[in-house]
Amino acid sequence: MLVASEDPGADSDLDLPRREDYCVQCWEQQRAKDYVGFWLTKREPPQPRKVQNRRERNARLAAYFDYFYREDPQAHAPRLFFLSHLLMRYGVLKWRRTDIDPATGRERVYYHHLINDEEVVVDGVELSDDELVAIKREVDELLAGTLGLEKRLESESSPENESARDAQSPQSES
Repeated sequence: MLVASEDPGADSDLDLPRREDYCVQCWEQQRAKDYVGFWLTKREPPQPRKVQNRRERNARLAAYFDYFYREDPQAHAPRLFFLSHLLMRYGVLKWRRTDIDPATGRERVYYHHLINDEEVVVDGVELSDDELVAIKREVDELLAGTLGLEKRLESESSPENESARDAQSPQSES
């Protein structure tokens, strides 16, 4: 707290505001140790880094991409489209060409997967803002290690979900 001098006609040093929110004797002892300033503060704990290095980040993203690419590329087309562009930016995928699929009329993007040394084909998809935000949030959680992918994968492969999926998808009997 700053307090103005009581006697305005006094010495010029006394005209300066003085602090009264600390113990004067303690402050004099600190000045003897060449302290320039003194204050108390509360420090926020440092935020943990998302990943340790680029190699770990690229490995996590590539494994996440590969999982959905191997599972069902059509069902996960928006996620794969987003991840493919992210992996291309990080140097894991290298763009080869883009063409139109004659059967569906959709754009298809061909990449070379530099880690697996194989060709990857991803369907071009128009992403809504909500889809984009949701996928970006998933990627952030993946890199932070808080995604909980194991629990989601377990719930997707649980017997109840498999029976529900079987009831939804028509199966041809041979």
